[in-house]
Formats: sequence, C-alpha cells, structure tokens
Amino acid sequence: MDFPKWNPNNPLVDSRKTFIQGSESCASIRILSRDLFCEFKDDRLIVQKSATVDISAGTILEFEVTGFKNPIEADYVNGF
Repeated sequence: MDFPKWNPNNPLVDSRKTFIQGSESCASIRILSRDLFCEFKDDRLIVQKSATVDISAGTILEFEVTGFKNPIEADYVNGF
C-alpha cells in the first residue's frame, strides 16, 4: 500500500517529503494470518506473512494498521 507524500504539490520532486512516524503494527481482521508483519519502506507499507493458503480473486481481506501517523495535507491546520 502506498501512502501520499506530505507535500505532493511541491514542484521540486526531490523535495517531496515522506512523513510516516511511529511504530506500525498490523492485526488480521478477516482471512489473513494472525501473525502478520508490517513495516514502512519510505511511503510503502509492506505486509508479510499474510496468507498461509491460496486466496481466490475477489475475496475480501481485512487487516488493521495502527501506531503510525501520516498527515492528510501539508497546509497548516488551525481552529483548535
């Protein structure tokens, strides 16, 4: 799963920032193996040990990722 850059509209492509913080953790909700392993490599979430059997196309899989932050936009947020 790829997450957006923190400042995707920056015209300088090399200056676009990855902004993933925290210690991610994955948990299976439906179909997938209970001992999921996940980690971020830059903007990409990599999930491993997810299936122990073949899964048919169209099957709904569910898992939850917690323990990380990725801002929704680069603009300041105020009004709190």
